[in-house]
Amino acid sequence: MNRIGLKIPTLIMALLIIFNVSALTSAASSDGYGNRLVAESKEVSLALYKNNAFEEFRFNSVNMFPGDEVNGTYNLDVSFVGTLTVHFSSVILPGYEKLAEVLKCKVILNGAEAPVYDGLMKDMPEKIDTEISSESKTTQTLTYDIIVYLDTDVGNEYQYKQLICDFRWWVEEEETTTESTTVTATESTTESTTESTTESTGASSTESTTESTTVTTTRKNPPPGQLIDPPDTGDSTQIGIILSVLAVSSFVFVLSLRKRKEETHG
Repeated sequence: MNRIGLKIPTLIMALLIIFNVSALTSAASSDGYGNRLVAESKEVSLALYKNNAFEEFRFNSVNMFPGDEVNGTYNLDVSFVGTLTVHFSSVILPGYEKLAEVLKCKVILNGAEAPVYDGLMKDMPEKIDTEISSESKTTQTLTYDIIVYLDTDVGNEYQYKQLICDFRWWVEEEETTTESTTVTATESTTESTTESTTESTGASSTESTTESTTVTTTRKNPPPGQLIDPPDTGDSTQIGIILSVLAVSSFVFVLSLRKRKEETHG
């Protein structure tokens, strides 16, 4: 009975280790580069925030047949304030350009009816821009539905070809600018004087004086958008599970030791 009691904490700890290893293994799969594969995860969560203005996800496509397509949803959380422009691009890795000649990509932003791009991967623009704005600190989610597909009329020479590219999102934060405006005001003053002599009843003369005043006004433009710290999600599920298992394990271990002492002295 004592042996069984002592083995219970060990069994619980073993299950805990297996649980954590399984969770880490299923969270992502490697493609040999240490990157996740879109084929393994149809929905991906990404984030841009302070000190993390760049995100990247590696897409791997191999042995696609005419009519095939791969769908992926990329949820990009942007923590910011002000006005920012989020850039998106697809960069094909060297040596994988062949399939890009016929492989097409459709990018749909936030479930819109019209895609922001639909064409060959090799012809994708250098970047696709999306402007977001908020007067207060917030986190906004941009959802990119990316569909990579082959038309049904693609030739057999493209079979067994592979394409690896990086989907990239980034923000370029701008510095605050200052504008100066100079205004010059001119004021004219006219004075008249009258002089009398013995030969005439009088003579008059006029004098004009011009004064200039220069006023320089400096205006600081509103601060541009900037990334901020991400909000505290309060997601402590994994930690809570670990602490709960440890607490139960410790309790069972103490009970087993106490029972062993009672039986020994009894």
